[in-house]
Amino acid sequence: MLADYVSAGLPPDLFWRITLREYAAHMDGAARRLEREHKSRAWLAHTTAALSGVSGKKFPKLEELTAGKPKAEPGADLLLIARRWNAAVNMQGPNRR
Repeated sequence: MLADYVSAGLPPDLFWRITLREYAAHMDGAARRLEREHKSRAWLAHTTAALSGVSGKKFPKLEELTAGKPKAEPGADLLLIARRWNAAVNMQGPNRR
């Protein structure tokens, strides 16, 4: 988890002082930032190619370049996993007697 946190560009010293909910929010924010940056770079490449006179029937539309999403961060489902684990340990939910 720490390696994922740091690779998202977040400070490692803060990792040890945050809750799982804050971790999930930080990782979600980092994923959104990466998606924005991806779309911005795709727009720039597409616009540069279009303005440089590249033509042809196979010239891709911008939507084709930005349709794919970057892979989700490994910690994106951490909060859901923590809730399931908590429910299993505390016998909450449908299995509770």
